[in-house]
Amino acid sequence: MKRDTGNKPPRPRESDLESSRTGGVSLQFAKYLVAAVLCVVAIAQNIQAHTIGLTSWKGGGFGLFASHDQLRFSKIYLVSPQGLKPLGATNRFRRVLMDFVACPSEPTGNFVARQIRQSAGGDRDTWVVVAAFDIDYDIPTSTLSCNVLATGDSRNP
Repeated sequence: MKRDTGNKPPRPRESDLESSRTGGVSLQFAKYLVAAVLCVVAIAQNIQAHTIGLTSWKGGGFGLFASHDQLRFSKIYLVSPQGLKPLGATNRFRRVLMDFVACPSEPTGNFVARQIRQSAGGDRDTWVVVAAFDIDYDIPTSTLSCNVLATGDSRNP
């Protein structure tokens, strides 16, 4: 008995199937591409964490590769002829303060201080100062340190 093969199309090769499923890009290349993109993002985040002061957990969540956890916080003071008065962070400024603490810089600090100063009111002799700090614990030496990362002053442009 003879098989009738005249009506059936030829069976596609496995490489043809793989190519059609991935839109012409081989599955192996796609795997390497994803790994390469993840490595580039991790390296970029690590560089930013060590050069511009970005917290290690911002910028894509690659903090695992950047550094150990650090506690960061901010302080806000209203400065007047009567002295320093600590101010609490209101919900209105919580987001800009979080951004200032996450990536502290003087221009960002000045911007935050000006925003808070505008809402705080007061006379011309009153201004706002903000500061971002981190607390770090060095395990080998059992040393706790607090460092000023950046400050901002509402009098600065």
